[in-house]
Amino acid sequence: MTAALPPRFGARLPMAVHGRTGGRPRRVARPLSAVPKAYGRATVSSDDGVRGATLFSPLYLPMWRRGLQYSSFPNLKQCTAVATYLPYRDNEGWRGLVREDWAGFADGAGGLTRWLALQPGRRVVSHASRTVDRLETARGVVFVKHFLSASDRGTLWNRLKWLFRPSRAIHLVRIGEELEAAGFAVPENILAVRRRSSLGWPEDFHLSLECSVPTVRLRLRDLKLSGHGPDSPEVLTLLQRSAANLVRLHRRGFVHGDCLPCNFCAGPDSLLLLDNDRTTGGHGPDFCRAKRRNLEQCARYLAFSLGTPECARHFLACYADADGWTPPQRAARLALIGRRINLGE
Repeated sequence: MTAALPPRFGARLPMAVHGRTGGRPRRVARPLSAVPKAYGRATVSSDDGVRGATLFSPLYLPMWRRGLQYSSFPNLKQCTAVATYLPYRDNEGWRGLVREDWAGFADGAGGLTRWLALQPGRRVVSHASRTVDRLETARGVVFVKHFLSASDRGTLWNRLKWLFRPSRAIHLVRIGEELEAAGFAVPENILAVRRRSSLGWPEDFHLSLECSVPTVRLRLRDLKLSGHGPDSPEVLTLLQRSAANLVRLHRRGFVHGDCLPCNFCAGPDSLLLLDNDRTTGGHGPDFCRAKRRNLEQCARYLAFSLGTPECARHFLACYADADGWTPPQRAARLALIGRRINLGE
């Protein structure tokens, strides 16, 4: 999958790949003097081990009104058979990427927002920073994420982050390609677009197909309603699979931004990840803290939202076993997580 982008997508800052850490490349930016002056055309290719990234700074304010600042896909050779994306542009100002087999889906309605307004459905999430709608279209059920800001907290720092950060919708497509290349399943991406207001404030839309696989939360709820206790073999097997798959995700170099049982579906040897707009990868101390935060998020949800502290303890114990913690590591880390989420003895 090689994409050639028109001039409206702006310039790129190549980033060299220097080895791999945790299954993902570690990127080091080249100096500006090394950027080729090929502003008329931008290509995305993995043949030379170079990955594109957004050059997004106040020096490029004129580009804000031209559309999306594109982030390229890594591991393109491994993802060739997954999907092909084409540049998207409409008369409402939206710019981005559309799945090839969905190209032109909104042309008859006169634009993306008009097409969305014509589809029957309901709103499932409503926050100040984002909304999620479930729409029933002629081509299947589609989930529509509308990103309006970085966070519900309208602090100056959050506003600046949202103003200068790359498109979160495009990040969903990019991280989805990375996760699929690493052996994980994600919802099928349809569209990822961004537009900016006359003052430069961005908003994103991301469209994906619905996944019919029940999440871990739904399976635990059904088991609880059917009379299975936290110590039943069915519940313990489900928690063990979830912990083992989370270990596999972390060992591949990824951390989920919102690691809750409602955001992943765990099978014997498979993991389907939902809500990946904050899913990232990395290494070093920050990555270790992010992994611990994933455990805290999931254990807190299991202990309090589902009302089963025993499930949270068993989940943490299964993770420790799957990750090969030594007895001192196990005692110290489980005690720390227990204190942070008030799990108790």
